[in-house]
Amino acid sequence: MVRHNSTPASQRGNDPRVLKSNVDRLVMRALRASHSKLMFADSQGHHREVMVPRGLEATVLKGTRCYMNLEATVPELCALLRPDQISVQRIERVNAYVSTPKCGAPLHFDVRTVWIVQLFGSKTWMVGDAPAVEAPHRNCVAPADSDRVDYDGRPLRTPRKLETVVLSPGDWLMVPRAVWHRTYTTVGSVSVTLAAPESG
Repeated sequence: MVRHNSTPASQRGNDPRVLKSNVDRLVMRALRASHSKLMFADSQGHHREVMVPRGLEATVLKGTRCYMNLEATVPELCALLRPDQISVQRIERVNAYVSTPKCGAPLHFDVRTVWIVQLFGSKTWMVGDAPAVEAPHRNCVAPADSDRVDYDGRPLRTPRKLETVVLSPGDWLMVPRAVWHRTYTTVGSVSVTLAAPESG
């Protein structure tokens, strides 16, 4: 169930269709064939990303494993994971995020609008209420120890208030491009993001 305060910039819902066993099998097939990166906080608390060779399953670092471009292996995932309630015409990219307990992503915004679909466990999202920039051309991660970030010479303030959304299996959330957000899971999480084209 989605629990939230009002977040004008985002949309949310639930679609149990994405939890069917045939979808699960196709996601697992795509994970085995996809490149991935490990995202984690280093000993100083800074965000790090490390590419992981295909087929390397074990890791000693706690964090989130991002499996990229699942649609390249299993094209039908674009339709099977797309919630019925969303009106986007085209899904361009499907990534999966497998998170160990007690980890998450730092405050950041993305260049694309994404729909997050929760498949297993739960994840807490903290989401801003408006885009930080009008036409983002790259993703942006906020420094952990500052309330500002330099975006190509333009100073941006990070938001003081974020709305909280807790996603459980079958729940989905839209985060528009350039809207600040961060995540955390206490129990572990498997989710996918469906990305619109960069102009969307």
